[in-house]
Amino acid sequence: MKTTLTREIVIRAIHHLENSALTPEANRNLYGRCYGRHGHDYHVLVTVRGSVDPMSGWVISRDELDHILQREIIAPYDGADLNLHFPNTACEAVAFEFYQRLRPFLPGLVKIGVQETRKNYFEYPSAALP
Repeated sequence: MKTTLTREIVIRAIHHLENSALTPEANRNLYGRCYGRHGHDYHVLVTVRGSVDPMSGWVISRDELDHILQREIIAPYDGADLNLHFPNTACEAVAFEFYQRLRPFLPGLVKIGVQETRKNYFEYPSAALP
């Protein structure tokens, strides 16, 4: 039997959006308040899929998953300036970067969801895309 598990973690990080080809005024017009350095409590949802282990009844050990998330996402990015880690810190790109970082350690990784604000949630890969 296959099933999915979604685990949520929260990281608090700062970033700003900026296109170096644009003037400061053009960046302010394009990105609005996201042009200035600001922070978010990013709610990161990690979904894995797999066969249920007959002994534990789990898709993956919660301790193992938590260890991977701590090492690969929380430790390097909680409290960090994401602009020092990623070339693009729009949340669409951050979801992609987190997916790429976790994929080697979670073979059953289905998707990464990132809730950046109350109004903005992003997923990679998107189930709506082919």
